[in-house]
Amino acid sequence: MKRLLLPVIILLCACSLCAADDSLPDTATLSANRMRFDAQTGDFLADGNVIITAGDLTVKAPAGSGNVDRREINFEQGITASGKWMGDPVDIKAGRLLLSFADVPTCKFQEGVRGGIGTMRLDADRLTITGAGGITDPTPEDKQTKFWLTKARNLEDTSRGLSFGADSVEGVIRGGDLYDLTAKKSVWLKGKPKAKGDAVSLNGDNALYSLERGSVVVSGHVVAVQ
Repeated sequence: MKRLLLPVIILLCACSLCAADDSLPDTATLSANRMRFDAQTGDFLADGNVIITAGDLTVKAPAGSGNVDRREINFEQGITASGKWMGDPVDIKAGRLLLSFADVPTCKFQEGVRGGIGTMRLDADRLTITGAGGITDPTPEDKQTKFWLTKARNLEDTSRGLSFGADSVEGVIRGGDLYDLTAKKSVWLKGKPKAKGDAVSLNGDNALYSLERGSVVVSGHVVAVQ
């Protein structure tokens, strides 16, 4: 029996999401060179030039699997994600990715995560991003991206010249900018508090960053060098 070699496309319906939030996309389009789909269970396997497009986000990988009913897809090997998530520019590479279109759309990147979201550039073991307002055109109240990082080797806010590192980081991006951030364990921070000032290096156990207050607070065994 010959295997199907022509590109195959399936639509992952998200009608229940549309009823709750009109800003979410009605469908995500998945294409691949070869695909096996089980109509009874909703499970599918895709292989060869796998591409999914949902709103302004495009993910490419050599292989993927998932379930239509649960509206989730697992990608493995050489993941690239580009476009926009919650209106913020995304350009990320990773070894694995779980993409979910459940009530709260979620991307979970793993294994050598590198790239950028909004004004941030990052290098970490894991990255999770979510958005309550949808993927394409979130409402003004929900127009933000929440993110979590594990083993953040570097998290740079390019718009303000600040770089962070920590075992765990969580924060919020609004309008492409890093709005607030909480870093825990083995925290380091580098940057210039003033454009014409000297660079400052801080180390500590925890750190809180707030764009609204314009401050960074580092606590716990703090060492500062200017």
